Amino acid sequence: MIINFKIFLEYRSDTVIPRMISDDILLILISPLYIQERWNEFTRGEKAVQTGEPLSSSTLSKVRNILKQIFGFGVINEILEASPMQYLNLKVPKERLEMTYEKKRFKFLEGEEIDWMLEVLYEITTRENSRVEFYFDSAVFLLYTGLRIGELGALTVDDVDF
Repeated sequence: MIINFKIFLEYRSDTVIPRMISDDILLILISPLYIQERWNEFTRGEKAVQTGEPLSSSTLSKVRNILKQIFGFGVINEILEASPMQYLNLKVPKERLEMTYEKKRFKFLEGEEIDWMLEVLYEITTRENSRVEFYFDSAVFLLYTGLRIGELGALTVDDVDF
């Protein structure tokens, strides 16, 4: 049975996979070496379409998992004798993991940013017919307490120690 990669992409479509492996290649021609070479090229230079930044470690992990699923599907349906993925250990490059860590670091508002935000909120709340006084009060409360917005929404009178 001659099946190409395009059929498997229909099984589990993803916009990143076709950029890594051509959709017209025969499935039986995809070897572990081919996947490893493409992975190495892909992790070095591929950029996200939306942002133009290198793909995140999360995206690369998803690509790796989808490839495992696609080739596993081929084995289950007896199109392939074995998955080429079982012979590989595709790693996300260390710099991508560090890049993701840097993005996830906590971001705090600087004093000038807090002043600007409160000034804008105050202007909005003092306008005639303004219905957003709650936002100003909430922002001040969050800034003074360090709570997150979700925690404020879940806060009850019983949570406050008077």
